[in-house]
Amino acid sequence: MIIFLSNQQTSVPFVTSLFVQRGDFMRRRYWLSIVRIKRSLRRMSASQSRKFAGYLMLLALVISGCSLNGSMNHATSQAKLESYLSQQSQTAEDNIIASFDLYQFLLDRGAVDIWRIQDSNPKDADVAVRFKNNIIAIFYFSNEVGKGGNYGKLMGISVFAADPDYRPESWDPSATITKSAARSEWSRWFNTTSPDDFVNDTRYKEKNEVDHFYSVSPNKIFYTINSAGKTVLVSVPQYFGAGFEATVERYLQQPDPSFIIDPLDGTNIGGETN
Repeated sequence: MIIFLSNQQTSVPFVTSLFVQRGDFMRRRYWLSIVRIKRSLRRMSASQSRKFAGYLMLLALVISGCSLNGSMNHATSQAKLESYLSQQSQTAEDNIIASFDLYQFLLDRGAVDIWRIQDSNPKDADVAVRFKNNIIAIFYFSNEVGKGGNYGKLMGISVFAADPDYRPESWDPSATITKSAARSEWSRWFNTTSPDDFVNDTRYKEKNEVDHFYSVSPNKIFYTINSAGKTVLVSVPQYFGAGFEATVERYLQQPDPSFIIDPLDGTNIGGETN
């Protein structure tokens, strides 16, 4: 959306353009001459001054609404996640405040296959998810515990496109079930440990709680092995819903993703392309 405001009656050389995209906005002001502006303002009548003040108030209201839009989008994402949470507690130990059914969450977003991939570190967990449009997202869980307490931690998500028969069981290229199956030349990595990067909002950490986590219901898939050789649960950050919507879910909206070019390259998708 672009809004232009100017005062042609007083020849005030003031134009403001407001660009809004996904709740973010940029303002560009073009001042032809500060001196001319001051002179023009002095020549305004009382009625013209009130009219000009009205324009400025309108602009302020529009900007405020756009600023709130991003926060509203994040709140909506969180609301969508609530139905997959159980055993919620704001005082739980290890900063784990609820149990999260990630498996069902992914099925409801079009997942048709979910399986574990053998990581180069056998104690870590890589979980691959194929969606209906042949987008594959791989979730990387580390067994190294941090703020999530005694839980494995989601480190990042890699997204790419692949043939229906592409289903590796490990990162050994020879392990692909159908060797003729191909994957896209592109892939995009999202760092889930950085809330601003994952949610694609440079002020998300400043405005929201980011130090709480959800333990993931294992479903015989989501777990890691700790240093003692015991199976432990994994966790995702509280902002996972907003991050998933800002990243992976945008690829799920592509009906026939290219194998050559990242369909979201050149957009504000964030992440790092490989």
